[in-house]
Amino acid sequence: SVGKEAAAQGTDIKLYQGNEILFHDEMCEELDNGRISRMNGTDYVLVEFMPSDPYQYIRNSLDEIMSEGYQPVIAHVERYGCMVDDIENVRRLSRMGVEIQVNASSITGDTGKEIKKFVHKLLKEQLVDYVGTDAHRCEGSRTPMMKECSRMLYKKYDEGYVDSILYGNAFDRLLADTNN
Repeated sequence: SVGKEAAAQGTDIKLYQGNEILFHDEMCEELDNGRISRMNGTDYVLVEFMPSDPYQYIRNSLDEIMSEGYQPVIAHVERYGCMVDDIENVRRLSRMGVEIQVNASSITGDTGKEIKKFVHKLLKEQLVDYVGTDAHRCEGSRTPMMKECSRMLYKKYDEGYVDSILYGNAFDRLLADTNN
């Protein structure tokens, strides 16, 4: 495994299994039978949708995931037109217990001014539970933007809230049981 290889090379890093899952009709069944990974073996599931999916479809899908006993985290909520067009849709999801993840590059403005403005509204209302990288490589496009993002967050928002969305929530919800 990657973790064993890193340890063999003397790298002090812990890796936790998890991935983003594009919602599909058989998703809950595949979660139940282990064909799809949950976040670090917890009930948390990082789920994404197509950017053009309507709100009702997203809401119903997340409700289905919850009814099967899983805790959905909606990935990069700022990519969905139905959310950007109506922030109340994000508020509704949050009230029903869905956790919200946004990308660091959206906070810094690398994905455009409109998206940055929307994400900062979410942050101001403390609707964001996690900040992710959505990094696909170390160089070029879609690289991690966490250093710049964290600087910006600590300048603009409450330190305790920023600690939670950058570190605390992930530790408390996804890692705590494995670090005892």
